Amino acid sequence: MFDLILYCIGQTEPSNNFPNNNIFIESEERYYDIWKCITLTQGIWYNLLTDENEIGGTDICEHIGYDSTLVLPGISMEISENLTPYKIKKDYMDSFKSIAKHLLNFSPVGMIYVLARYQSPDKEIVLGSYTLESYFSIMEQNNIYANVCYIISKHPNALGL
Repeated sequence: MFDLILYCIGQTEPSNNFPNNNIFIESEERYYDIWKCITLTQGIWYNLLTDENEIGGTDICEHIGYDSTLVLPGISMEISENLTPYKIKKDYMDSFKSIAKHLLNFSPVGMIYVLARYQSPDKEIVLGSYTLESYFSIMEQNNIYANVCYIISKHPNALGL
């Protein structure tokens, strides 16, 4: 199962005013110890779940290609084998979009990280920065990968499609 986590950069207090949605949201402390480089900038991690009783990951995400991996220069094949495409299930996509947009707007610097962590060694692989629109467009093309942290930004120099 996946951990679907978002990091709101620059945020000092957890947001409690999320738009109505069908996703349970909790602030998460343990990722500060796992993702040391990513969390050098102050912010708050949010773990997204189908409900508050979901344990061991979430069913919000689904794999769409176990045999398809992302190959990056300098990344061993052992690590690349864990970089597989995923998508947000249709039942949760609208809620996920509204949560991501809310956190992006709530970030004092207009930036969030999105990471779907799947059973693999924890390596800090980061891609971006993308506009929120381009991130979702890439997801529609089945080109968003598990175990890769995506930087989403409102800044004009973010990659747009």
